[in-house]
Amino acid sequence: MTTAETPGEVADIVVEGAQEILGLPLTTIKYYNEATGHLEPQTRTPELRALIGDDPLFGVDWHLAWQAFVDDEERIVDDIAAADVETGETPLGSAMVLPIGEHGVFIAGTETAGSFTDTDVLVSRILVANTLAALDRVDREQELRTQKSRLEEHNDALERLNRLNGVIRGLTGKLVEASTREEIETAVCEELAGTDPYVFAWVAQQGAVGNEVTPRTSAGREDGYLDDIEITVDDSPTGQGPAGTAFKTRKPAVQNNLHVDPPFEPWRQQALQRGYRAGISIPLAYRETVYGVLNLYADEPGVFDEMEVAVLGELGNMVGYAINAIERKRAIVGDAAVELTFTVTDDTIPAIGFADVTDGTFEFETLVERPDGSLRVFFETTGVDPETVYEFADRTTTVDHLTLLTEGEESCRFEAIVGEDSFFADLVSYGAYPTAMYAGSEGGEVTIELPRNGDVKAFIRMFVRRYEGAELVARVEQNRPVRTSAEFEATYRDRLTERQAEVLETAYFSGFFEWPRETSGKELAALLDISQPTVSRHIRTSERKLFGLLFDDE
Repeated sequence: MTTAETPGEVADIVVEGAQEILGLPLTTIKYYNEATGHLEPQTRTPELRALIGDDPLFGVDWHLAWQAFVDDEERIVDDIAAADVETGETPLGSAMVLPIGEHGVFIAGTETAGSFTDTDVLVSRILVANTLAALDRVDREQELRTQKSRLEEHNDALERLNRLNGVIRGLTGKLVEASTREEIETAVCEELAGTDPYVFAWVAQQGAVGNEVTPRTSAGREDGYLDDIEITVDDSPTGQGPAGTAFKTRKPAVQNNLHVDPPFEPWRQQALQRGYRAGISIPLAYRETVYGVLNLYADEPGVFDEMEVAVLGELGNMVGYAINAIERKRAIVGDAAVELTFTVTDDTIPAIGFADVTDGTFEFETLVERPDGSLRVFFETTGVDPETVYEFADRTTTVDHLTLLTEGEESCRFEAIVGEDSFFADLVSYGAYPTAMYAGSEGGEVTIELPRNGDVKAFIRMFVRRYEGAELVARVEQNRPVRTSAEFEATYRDRLTERQAEVLETAYFSGFFEWPRETSGKELAALLDISQPTVSRHIRTSERKLFGLLFDDE
């Protein structure tokens, strides 16, 4: 029994020895099954199998063998028919049941009563003691093998994780240096597809209308895979795979065995033909916007454990942030834009809630980003007094500070400092810039500008999903004229009077704008032979025209 490596091998050796050495032809071993809570036959001698086949040796569930196992006491019955024991229907005339610790029982029997000698019992006890020792050894060795296997798996996972972290460290610099979204996605796919055990990576995007998913870029062992598959974002079979699930849940979706996982059925044949054995789909997301899904395949099953999924999920967030940063930059410097107009009724938007509660109106003017990430928003209200506006602002969680700028008979102008979780901050974080917004008693309308080469489709999906009742009513492609410095200077000079230009140039070259000033306002007035208030008025007017050209593009 020292060579046996499994409980089954131990049982075979014991039963064979009981038959050949002890002369006990009707012998069996039953092991306890923790899952079922029963003693189940492990092996039988050929003679016992010929006698009862696969039928139970005893005809009742809680029989002689069970009592011996539960009480951990041997049961030796010379005459079963005359004894007061529960056996039910059995072909045995006598029986010897010896417990094997927590493993099960050894059973030997004869068809006639009184057939066991003292030697039979003694040698059987020795055999069972050796059996118990062998089974304990097998359990220990199995536990050691299991621990070794787990350790190897853990080491393999750590090795993969170290490689993955190395890839991510290398990608960080590329993400920072990238100037386009395409550069980001290409770098991510190429780096991952070249890292064992990954063999193929591709980025998917969802259309603005419809549920079809299409590829943007890929790297690695593609072999026509993307041409052979159909993926959607819906409840159909083609929408139940990892990519569709990642789009819908905005969480990583894992399938660690493509050969058997049911949700992968529509793509299994194509995947297995190319050597894909496991896959994961990772959303490339920032806040509420999913820019796409990174799909990654490995050539061995079971590689995406909890730790690896967490690291890849963080990579998805990092890529989403990098894409968002590029989209925002494009919104600022791009000369081609898309203007989207939505009707909105969701009162979680403060402007809509304000108009709904107060019966006043709200009209957006402009916003200015602050270094701490908050925004300075300028707007006008009509039909309500300033106190009502202040009271509403106090009830919201997004307005940090409110200042009344001007108060007229019908309208008031305000400046509000709003935090990073505000409606306007959300828009700006997606690379979108609000150009107009009105809210009244019947809802409102907001016009938003995005860079034309940004992910306009993803923004539309996000907006209509996030704000209940939002509807896109207009989309206009715009080209912003790009002025050269000479054209800008000429436009500005055209807006100045001769006197304003003279005052401005004299002030500049005399050091009036230096700090500390080289020429005072009084000295400048003397140079120009005009009064000091006139100098101040001309300078302020010239500055207003410059800032108007910069910020309003009048």
